[in-house]
Amino acid sequence: MAARSCPSCGSTDVTVYDDDSGVCRNCGRVFRGSAPTGALLRGEEVDVRKAAVVREKNRLGLLGVVGGLFGFLAIPTLFVIGAALRGQSLGDYTSGVFNRPTGALTCGGIVLLAVAGWYGLWAGYFLWRGFGERAIHGIISGVLLIVAGAIAGQGVPGIVAIVGGLLALVAGLLVFRATRAKDDEQAPPPTAETS
Repeated sequence: MAARSCPSCGSTDVTVYDDDSGVCRNCGRVFRGSAPTGALLRGEEVDVRKAAVVREKNRLGLLGVVGGLFGFLAIPTLFVIGAALRGQSLGDYTSGVFNRPTGALTCGGIVLLAVAGWYGLWAGYFLWRGFGERAIHGIISGVLLIVAGAIAGQGVPGIVAIVGGLLALVAGLLVFRATRAKDDEQAPPPTAETS
């Protein structure tokens, strides 16, 4: 019988039953075979919770979560830091920023900070939950936070977002390297045909 793969996650680590239904050991989802709809299949009778892989939490993902939070924290603090650096009141500095031609750029940077902050939180949460394959999202969210901080703050006022972006970027890179090393360890040794 040909090897089956899970229609949800694509994993080939599946258990297939005689009625062509099955359960994925990677994501825990049950899939139907070619039998007609309406009857309960053997794959659907399996306790899915026992079949799912238990993932170890990775504390490095918390760096990504903190980086995403820094992205949100950067929105008000870029005005506070900018006002302190210029020696102006917060209201005068804020109105001055938005009444300049670069005010549109600051608005765009703030919107990008909000989006990148959510993205960093999402990526960091999944990295923390043990989904190492999502490390690329941590890297991308870190880069987005750095760029958004540089655009919105237009210099030193965006430092909080840049630090948050660096945290998310480092978390993504470290998890990516750890996941890559783990995959290399689990890979079968090369044979004469594959080398």
